[in-house]
Amino acid sequence: MTKVTHNKIIKILYELCMNFTYYKEVHADHINSAGYKPIDIVSPHGKGKEGELYYFIPDLWAKIKSNNNVDVYEVWDEQSKASRLEDVILSALTPNIYTLSIICLDQDTAENARKIVKVVLNSIYNEKRKKLLDPTNVLPYIVIIPDKIQRSELETKKLLKTVLNLY
Repeated sequence: MTKVTHNKIIKILYELCMNFTYYKEVHADHINSAGYKPIDIVSPHGKGKEGELYYFIPDLWAKIKSNNNVDVYEVWDEQSKASRLEDVILSALTPNIYTLSIICLDQDTAENARKIVKVVLNSIYNEKRKKLLDPTNVLPYIVIIPDKIQRSELETKKLLKTVLNLY
């Protein structure tokens, strides 16, 4: 039996998030590409100057019904370290970010995720010296899908639903 792939995990997350009544919008780059909506990030700007607009395209993001906060989901498998770093930095810069969940396919990737999150998120602040995204809103959501579970789409779905509280 083959393991679940990056895109298959995103599809599973998409289904879980779409069925989760907590969210009012769910966007997944690899699922609904035609209707995909990137996250707009406006760069910091100088006094009297407009910021520059950037588009962040995470694997999946969802908007929370009650307060318009955003949860971002990234699946890390074979991305470069630079790409992983970019995911964390752009997530931190996402307006109204609430949580960042990182789904890892092995222990080494999860350890790398924890290191990146701690270093980056403990170093990025707004002008009021408040962390843009607190590591406590990420570290509990670094999920490892064990090799044995990766062989079953159903088991992968059960694990993600439970660990990410998507029920």
